[in-house]
Amino acid sequence: MTPRPPTAAEVSTALRAVPNETVHIAEAIASLQSDDGSRVPLDRDYVFGRNPHQDPAVVRGTSSPVKVDDGAQLISRVHTYVSVAGGAVTVRDAGSANGTFIAAPGDAQWTRIGPDPVPLPVGHSLRLGLRVYTHLPAEG
Repeated sequence: MTPRPPTAAEVSTALRAVPNETVHIAEAIASLQSDDGSRVPLDRDYVFGRNPHQDPAVVRGTSSPVKVDDGAQLISRVHTYVSVAGGAVTVRDAGSANGTFIAAPGDAQWTRIGPDPVPLPVGHSLRLGLRVYTHLPAEG
């Protein structure tokens, strides 16, 4: 015997039994939150800078560009690389004129980083020119 399809009433009852929950994907991914309130989801590799679109990694499609403007002309065209692999975030300077800096939570001292990848743990901050990004954990 072939099973009959459910009636409209049965479907309606089943749908009411499932809670209506909204999932905010952006909050389910760790991010870098800028001091201006904008967020960069840490779901891929990025190139930060005043004009990062011409960086070879962006042109190849292996990284996404993040345009940064701090208003003080301290950001290089290609300033910093942010990489995400296995949930770990690393940053490295791209040879910028004014440097890339990191700091632990509550630390008043900024450490200048070079071209080698450096871990950026959750809670730590990244500074490019006058712009500061803080590594936030995924919510939920």
